[in-house]
Amino acid sequence: MNPLTSIPQRLVSSPCGGFSIPEEALSGPELESLQSALLREAVAFARRRSPFYRAHFSRFVDPDSPAWGLPEFRALPTTGKDDLVRLNRDFLAVDSSRVADIVATSGTTGRPIRFFLTARDIERLAENERQSFLCAGVRPGETYHLAVSLDNMFVAGLAYFSGLVRIGAAAVRQGPGNPLRHVHLLGDIRPAGIVCVPSFMLELARVSEREGIDPSSLGLQRGIFVGETIRNGDFSPNALGRRIAADWGIRLHSSYGATEICTSLTECEHGRGGHLHPTLMYAEILDERGQPLPRGEAGELVVTTFGVEAMPLVRYRTGDVSFIETGPCPCGRTTPRLGPILGRRTQMIKLKGAQIYPGQVEDCIREVPEVVNYQIEAYTGDDYADRLRVFVGAAPGSDGIVDLLREKVRAQARVTPEFVALSPDAVRERLFAGGSRKARRFVDSRRPAS
Repeated sequence: MNPLTSIPQRLVSSPCGGFSIPEEALSGPELESLQSALLREAVAFARRRSPFYRAHFSRFVDPDSPAWGLPEFRALPTTGKDDLVRLNRDFLAVDSSRVADIVATSGTTGRPIRFFLTARDIERLAENERQSFLCAGVRPGETYHLAVSLDNMFVAGLAYFSGLVRIGAAAVRQGPGNPLRHVHLLGDIRPAGIVCVPSFMLELARVSEREGIDPSSLGLQRGIFVGETIRNGDFSPNALGRRIAADWGIRLHSSYGATEICTSLTECEHGRGGHLHPTLMYAEILDERGQPLPRGEAGELVVTTFGVEAMPLVRYRTGDVSFIETGPCPCGRTTPRLGPILGRRTQMIKLKGAQIYPGQVEDCIREVPEVVNYQIEAYTGDDYADRLRVFVGAAPGSDGIVDLLREKVRAQARVTPEFVALSPDAVRERLFAGGSRKARRFVDSRRPAS
C-alpha cells in the first residue's frame, strides 16, 4: 500500500517553501479529504491482510462500500496493547518471508511486545524521521550526536540514524551510558545537536562541570528529546526543560514516538506541539468511553498508521494522555500538532480525592538540582487506597532534601507522597532492575481491584 496514492497530483508538484513534504501546507478541507482516502485504504488493507483485523472488523461496514466514511471509521472497535500481547502474530499482514527486522517495546510499562517490519517499513521509518528532523531544523551536512540505543531490538535508534542519513546529515552513534565519553565526543566533534532522553542531559551537565567544562561551551545548538516530556500543558518548558536550557543554552525540541506506531512527531522551532505527518498516520483523542473529544481537550491518543505493511494498526490506543492543537503555527505548517504527554492513562493515581499523574510529581523533583535520580512507586495501602512513595538519590551533603521535596510537592502538586532517601547507586539499581534498557522512573505496584 502506497500512502501517497490518494494525494492529488497538483499537491505533489506544488511548491511548499522549506517544508519537508507538500502535505504540510494543505488547507483544512484538503487535509481532511486526503486523510479520509488514506483511512479507507488503511482499513481495507488491514481487513484484507491481517487475520486479527479480518475478525475484528467482520461485523462492520466494508471500507470498499461507497457508503463508507468517517462515521463508519469511528464505529470500528479500538485495538489495545492486550490485543498485541495475546494475538501478536495474528496482526502480521505479510508472509513471514518478507520480514526484514524484528523490534520490541521496552517493557517498562508491561510485557514487551514484538513488532515485525518489512524492508519497505524500514524505508517508511526513515522517511518519518526525515520529515520530523527537517521540521526540527536539521539540515544536510550537519552532525548529530545519538545518545540512544541502536541494539536490543530498539526501533527508535534505527529510525533516528536512518532519518539523519536520508537527510544527508551525519550521525555519531555513541548510544546511552558512559557520560564522560559523551562529553569528550561532544567537545571533539562539536555536533550541531543531540538526540537523547532529556534527563540524560542533566547527567551530562553534571559530568561536564565535574571535569571543569561549561556545558554551553561544547557547541550544541539544539536538542531533540524523546521518552520524557520537557513541556507543560501550555507548552512552556517544565522543570526538566528549564534546567536543560539553563545548563546548555540550546533550542529544545520535544519528539513523541512509540514502537507500535513506528512514527514520531517532532516540534518545529516554535515548540507548540509535534507536527503530525498526514501521509503516515491519523490521530484521534478519545475519552474514557471511547468517544472523540473536541480539539484541545485532553484524552487518550489513538493512532491509525498509514503505509505500514507488516503490522498495520487501526485505532490503536497508545495509553498516552494528550491533546491536539489545530490553530495556526508560526512556522506556517497547517498540520495538526500533538501537545505534551500529560501522563499515561493507566498511571493516574487517586490520592485522598485528588487525581494526579507521576509526571506532576517528577516536575517538582526536577526543580531540585541536588537530586541525582529518583523512582516513583504507586502501591495499594492497607485501606485499599492508592499510595505514593518516592525513592530519592541525592548528592552527598544534601541534608534536608526529603523535607524540601515533601514541601515542594505538597505546595505544587497538592499531594504528600512518602519520601525515602537512598544513595544514587541504590536508586539506579531500582531504575534498571531486571535488565531494563530504560530507566523505570514509575513503578505501579497497585493491586488490581477485586
